[in-house]
Amino acid sequence: MGITAEVLVVTNFDDLRSRAGEARGKIVLFNVSYNGYAETVTYRNSGARAAAQQGAVAVLVPIDSPDPQATYDLLRREAALYSPTLAAKPHVVVFTKLDLLPPGAPRPEIRSADGAPVVAVSAVTGAAIPALLETLWRTLQHPAVTS
Repeated sequence: MGITAEVLVVTNFDDLRSRAGEARGKIVLFNVSYNGYAETVTYRNSGARAAAQQGAVAVLVPIDSPDPQATYDLLRREAALYSPTLAAKPHVVVFTKLDLLPPGAPRPEIRSADGAPVVAVSAVTGAAIPALLETLWRTLQHPAVTS
């Protein structure tokens, strides 16, 4: 279970629109050059919705985001606006780019209303990929009951 799909790397919203036919059913990764917060915050604010409108199944946000809690909160709001049913499903918070954290540095804290598990992984080193798979498996096998 979980999301398995090809990744479509785009450089900005115009690139996504021009490649809309390729986005359906894929994970969209906005690989945007960081040219200051004011210029790149729009991808955090609107990236998930733009990708979903083109049929994408997920958007990735790296651990080196300027404010991981705000990014998480925004993605949860975007999911709820897109589909309350989607937002109500169990989820796992996955930090990517764990290898960018200095040795011994704590990972950013994430507070979720429903106590979603948090896993930090590195695709470069493979760190914590088994832990992520186990966490996804446990979360999907025993979803939280909400009232």
